Amino acid sequence: MERVNYFLNITNHPSNKWSGEQTAAALGMAREIAEFGFPNIDPHATAEEVMARAVNTAIGISNSYHSAVVLIQGESNFAFALASILRRHYKYRVYAATSERIAVTNEDGTITKSFKFVQFREYIF
Repeated sequence: MERVNYFLNITNHPSNKWSGEQTAAALGMAREIAEFGFPNIDPHATAEEVMARAVNTAIGISNSYHSAVVLIQGESNFAFALASILRRHYKYRVYAATSERIAVTNEDGTITKSFKFVQFREYIF
């Protein structure tokens, strides 16, 4: 895959908090990471309202980021709609991050959970 200008991060997880492995994987695909931020999606919104938000977001992305791959993770309906629009209408490659969940039982019986980045997986349509 040819390296693009931007790895666009549309999540609630800022890239400055990513592991070195995740940052390196993103920079393997793009020259720089750009933060877009996942919008707050009203849980009471209708499907039509969510779709309209996805359309408007896709238009904004296409106007600002001409050479990009996109990481989208967040509210499921919006994420799927946005990923579909960006891929189908604007030909962006769209990814989700995968991770391994690690649960450790502490001496006091409590459980500590963490996640280890594994890869960026392209959305499957």
